Amino acid sequence: MNASIPYKIKGGGVMKPQVLSQPIDRRKKFDEIQFKFVFIVVFSWFVFAEAMKILSASRDNTKQNWWKEALTQTNSVVPYLFMRV
Repeated sequence: MNASIPYKIKGGGVMKPQVLSQPIDRRKKFDEIQFKFVFIVVFSWFVFAEAMKILSASRDNTKQNWWKEALTQTNSVVPYLFMRV
């Protein structure tokens, strides 16, 4: 009786675990830097918008000053940019 010998595929039969391309600490650092950069860009946009409201005199009577209002708007927008669906 001739038993057939299965053909071995190079690298076959060994399951390798998925390895992340970057260490977790490095990805966290990059995410933190990216978050800060986006926060600064969006915050500067809202500060500019608040300055335009002051100059055009179309600002409503709000209890917050322009700096805190821009910060509140930024805090309400930026976290949604980093949500992972």
